[in-house]
Amino acid sequence: MPPPVRRAWAPRWRPRNATSTPGAVATEGTYEDPATEGPIGRDALAAYVATLAASLPDLAFEVVEAHELPGGRVMARWVMRGTHAGGPFQGVPATGARVALPGVDLVETRGGLVTRVVGYFDVATLSRQLGLQVRTLPPPIGSFVFGTATRLAGSDGRAPGAVTLTAIRARHGDDWTRIRSDTQAILRELARADGFLSACTMEVGDVGLTVSAWRDGESASRTMARGAHKQAMAAFFGADHTGGGTVSTWAPVAHSAFARCAACGRMARLEGEHAACSCGAPLEAPRPFW
Repeated sequence: MPPPVRRAWAPRWRPRNATSTPGAVATEGTYEDPATEGPIGRDALAAYVATLAASLPDLAFEVVEAHELPGGRVMARWVMRGTHAGGPFQGVPATGARVALPGVDLVETRGGLVTRVVGYFDVATLSRQLGLQVRTLPPPIGSFVFGTATRLAGSDGRAPGAVTLTAIRARHGDDWTRIRSDTQAILRELARADGFLSACTMEVGDVGLTVSAWRDGESASRTMARGAHKQAMAAFFGADHTGGGTVSTWAPVAHSAFARCAACGRMARLEGEHAACSCGAPLEAPRPFW
């Protein structure tokens, strides 16, 4: 790869250099690729690279070829390799899958610093390599806005005594990078939290939503007042962090559970630990939905 890109840009994608990425990028520099939802600044880029390195601990980039273009630009063709054995990647828990993703960067530099990078790769190829189903989302249609969701299931099958709803509005790519990074850190803590039952995170249009189920409201309040959630709230009230949001806790008004009887095929209400169908056959409780 021709200088100054070899010195200023390519090494920054190595895991050990993740936190130094801003040093390679000019103060006003931007980066964007299909996963960033638009251009992001150098601080958000540092968080993006750190998350990528944490998700793929053996992350490595091979520059296949690079060419200097008019106007101080460089086109570099690369292959990203790694094993998804670390933290969540784009909200997806570690799958253990091997990734060998080809892509292209168009890099602009000035004075030895990167001023703009536009990266291109096929999101569908990355998803398939991670073992994920690829689904195409339609654009908004009237009042209908489509999105994606991830569910974190707990092992406690009891009915929830409280439900929390967090909604946060993203304005641009930098916001989405911060929201996703904060959400992943919070989910990792929720999985170990006392009283936690389950959570579902969603991205719909410009809104990120998290719905979580708890044994009781006190368990939710304790968890939200410490650790990753507390840090995320501090950042939320800091300078230039997202466009706003809401946090609320709700108590269920009613709860009913049903299971289909394997003997007669009827849908029957589950009541008590040893429920039975009206035909007399025992009912097997389904896996928790919450």
